[in-house]
Amino acid sequence: MALGAAVALWVAQWDRIPTGLANVVGWLGLVMIFGSILRMDNTTAFPGWIAIIPTLGAALVLVSGSSASRPGPGVLLNLAPMQFLGSISYSWYLWHWPFVVVAMSLFGTGHDVPLGYGVGAVLLSLVPAWLSYQYVEQPTRRAGKKASTTATLHLGARCTLAGVTAGALLVVAAPVTAPQVDPTWATPSNVLAAQGLDGAKALAPDPAVSPAGAVVDDPGPATPSLGDLEADIPSYVPEGCRRGLEDPTVGQCLSGDPDGEFVMAVVGDSHAGQWTSALNQLGLVNGWRVVAMTKSSCPPIYETTDVGSDVASSCLAWNRDLSAAIDDLNPDLVLMSSAKYLSSGDEVIGNGLVASADRYTDDDTDVALIRDTPRPEENMGDCLLKNETTMSACAFDRAGGLSRSGTGHSVFAAQASGAGFIDLNEWICPQETCAPVIGGAVVYRDSNHVTNTYILTLQDALEGALLEYTK
Repeated sequence: MALGAAVALWVAQWDRIPTGLANVVGWLGLVMIFGSILRMDNTTAFPGWIAIIPTLGAALVLVSGSSASRPGPGVLLNLAPMQFLGSISYSWYLWHWPFVVVAMSLFGTGHDVPLGYGVGAVLLSLVPAWLSYQYVEQPTRRAGKKASTTATLHLGARCTLAGVTAGALLVVAAPVTAPQVDPTWATPSNVLAAQGLDGAKALAPDPAVSPAGAVVDDPGPATPSLGDLEADIPSYVPEGCRRGLEDPTVGQCLSGDPDGEFVMAVVGDSHAGQWTSALNQLGLVNGWRVVAMTKSSCPPIYETTDVGSDVASSCLAWNRDLSAAIDDLNPDLVLMSSAKYLSSGDEVIGNGLVASADRYTDDDTDVALIRDTPRPEENMGDCLLKNETTMSACAFDRAGGLSRSGTGHSVFAAQASGAGFIDLNEWICPQETCAPVIGGAVVYRDSNHVTNTYILTLQDALEGALLEYTK
């Protein structure tokens, strides 16, 4: 908004820009806009500082304006289809999102949607956008009678009051939910046992040669059901303890034995958080108090500043607060994990992970990193729904999956002295090709997270890996 205001305030100055410079500025703006479309994906921390790129690009296109000559961006923007889209752009902006949300609900996973359906939804929203432009915007703009300033202010005040009143009524009418005290998880281990589900346990004793890890087209009934994959996640207690993209404060999610003498801190992004349901069950059995401190798109990288756009903008502040929180908690073990951060790179993230391990390790505290899991090539939920009887179409190469996961983890394994490195991937992808279903359990719930159901079947493997730190 500030950039738009600046462009409007100095509009008289932009016509004085030399034609050649205006051409360059205009094309640069278009490159920034379309480059952002191609570069940003669902791993990009947005909104964040990266939002300045398409925003500044739009401002540059406006600034180039009428000063640009024939070779300028007007060659493209003056075309009739572009003029039409420009005229209804605000209406289209208002209408497109409801259509995308409906498409995600009908054809996607609730937060993602196949490209074809997404594009179709956006194009379909052109219809109400044009109608509202033609029969609402234009008649209002061309109305012959001009309202007085006082009448306009009165109308604005009444609209504002109506909105505030509606919001207040909604707050009053909404049911009050009692705070959740005891940890609850999506699929408790006793429920899994009742279902006779093996999951990773079917791979024992040697995952590499177990036929349960082989890729098959139709493995039979699988848990969770394919329509419920997105919801198969751990619960974080108390509600809101896991921090989102913009929240720099550290929350503490509680699980395991609340009176346990052995204290375990789980830190990192959602790829660290996905282990908490198994750690909760192990904590209840072994007397571990588990405290998870996690944040979206934020690896545990102490005193690291040179990060890319895929790291949340408030991540560095969160890491500073995390350091203080760990000091206060004084845990016996800090378990770290994190996902892919491609634009930041292995060296930056890896060195940050090493710095965190050095910072948290002392005479009372051990540190270990859980290696990230192999990353599928696409959203596994979408793929399985399209290939229910040919699930081998959703299998992927193990080496490729590892190359797409856990930025900096190999650097950590090579350089972190005194810190542990826990690799459970032989229980998640035991062969050269990763199977979508193992032991009756679906392994992945989306494009990068393991299902809560499958994580719970990894308890034995995880407990064995933690023995040297917990005995």
